[in-house]
Amino acid sequence: GEYLSFGVYGDFTLELTPTFSLTGGLRYSRDRKSVNVSSPPTTNLVTLVNGGNLYLRSGQQRASKTWDQWQPRMVLAWKPLESLSAYASYTRGYKSGGFNVLQPGDPPFGPERVSQIEAGLKGSLFERRIRYDFAAFEWRYNDLQVQVFEGGLPIVRNAGRARGRGLESSITFAPDSRLDLTLAAAFLDATYTRFRLGQSLDYTGNRLPLAPKASGRVGVAVHDLPGLDGLSFQADYVHRSLQYFSPDNGVLRQPAHGLLSARIAYQLPRSGLEIVLSGENLTNSRYATTGQVIDAVNVAVLRLGEPQRVSVGARLQW
Repeated sequence: GEYLSFGVYGDFTLELTPTFSLTGGLRYSRDRKSVNVSSPPTTNLVTLVNGGNLYLRSGQQRASKTWDQWQPRMVLAWKPLESLSAYASYTRGYKSGGFNVLQPGDPPFGPERVSQIEAGLKGSLFERRIRYDFAAFEWRYNDLQVQVFEGGLPIVRNAGRARGRGLESSITFAPDSRLDLTLAAAFLDATYTRFRLGQSLDYTGNRLPLAPKASGRVGVAVHDLPGLDGLSFQADYVHRSLQYFSPDNGVLRQPAHGLLSARIAYQLPRSGLEIVLSGENLTNSRYATTGQVIDAVNVAVLRLGEPQRVSVGARLQW
């Protein structure tokens, strides 16, 4: 395959008043993709399943196609105080189409387009001992590109339409220069508003894959403690609610789970050497990151996440 992408963009900002500003931008994207696929019929009985190759269909394809899109962006910002700002924005985005090269001869899938509106607030209190931000958003996809499995092959199809609405917020407490405590949360309602495959499959109303309704994070960072110069500590706990791995919202799913990580580092005095002890998934939670169903052999496969891992390292800067 050969892929060529071209883009040009620019933006401007108008200071409407001492506290209000308007930013506008425009981008033009153009993508051309060419493929040349030649897959002879399989003769290997090990990979032969139901009369075909499990991972690649036989056939030939030589094709090319070009997609382009204009993408505007507008942001209205308000900054009444040095420690407080608010904004509202509208943005349009685009992803080019492509070819399903594992299935030669399959028609190209089209580009996906998204539009998003967002409003937010950022600020700080008590000489930045408390820092906070809040955002609400809604996005809408047209011709959303979704990976589905047909006969065991990962195939990209255009899903019609999808909508997402959500809230994101975080707050950081810093009672002094040595300690930061961060709390963050996000809520997302993301569903297909129109998604039909053929005459029998209708996923309209289902939740999007890898889109938990709720997620949160608690983080703590400590550094430069009295008598412990050069020593720092950081820990994070991230929690995600139930999420699906396929558009049918079927058996391929990951129940709610949480992951704990931590890091201790010591910076040697008057040197650029740092010794680090870090740990990932310290509670040894068993979870999956993706999943798929191989129809040809009636098997469901989950890819597990990283198990508990502890490592020691060193970094030298000069």
